[in-house]
Amino acid sequence: MDSWTLEPPAAAAAAAAAAVVDPRAALDTAHKLTKLPGSATACVVQLCPEKKSLIAANLGDSGFIVVRDGLIVLRSSPKQHFFDCPLQFGSYPEHVDGTDTADDAEVFQFSAQPGDIIIAGSDGLWDNVYNKELLELMPKTAAGVDDAADQIARLARRHAADPEFASPYTSEAKAQGLDWPLWMKVMNTKIVDGKPKLGELTGGKMDDITVLVAMVEETDVLVPVDGTGSSSSSGESSTSGNGVADAVISSRNGSTAP
Repeated sequence: MDSWTLEPPAAAAAAAAAAVVDPRAALDTAHKLTKLPGSATACVVQLCPEKKSLIAANLGDSGFIVVRDGLIVLRSSPKQHFFDCPLQFGSYPEHVDGTDTADDAEVFQFSAQPGDIIIAGSDGLWDNVYNKELLELMPKTAAGVDDAADQIARLARRHAADPEFASPYTSEAKAQGLDWPLWMKVMNTKIVDGKPKLGELTGGKMDDITVLVAMVEETDVLVPVDGTGSSSSSGESSTSGNGVADAVISSRNGSTAP
């Protein structure tokens, strides 16, 4: 019997029987049950045992990527009303005048394979780190996911604090027509290699930075083959070994950090 789970190998057999949650329904339920001030983006990712596929729902500018053989084969896209204004859940009508809903979330179903690497993160990751930089920090094995998550979070934090870094955030701002006016570029002219260079909009974006890294593995588990309690070995695939890091040094508890 083959199945795919989100659990380490030791818990794989029990988890394989667990029900797969509809990610959009999970977002909808969480939204309706939350009655607190504030608002939030959300990203839910799960592996489906029966279909050996990744299923996900994303609302806002958090998100995830799937890396296979050194290439990004799936990426969620930021959902925004306009630049820097992501779709978000709010407690309506108790605390906000309006809210986006789970119906606005982008939903994914994608065939997963052993060796696939899944990176999920808040907007503080995607605003400050380019795809090329992420690919350079991919773990080689499941044992390396903790370190990879930590390195990625640290890199995002360094970029966020660097006023000279041409970040994904400022690059997108310029693409949206939000570049500096000419007079500001002239005022910020610098001498580079003996030549004047007009100033330009640069810098990272200070924001919450949370990173989760997981790798899909295939492992052997014992499964029942008859009513006598006998068992046999069978190949099972799971996301074993997952790392979570935020911008506070070495934190792997899934919390976010400003």
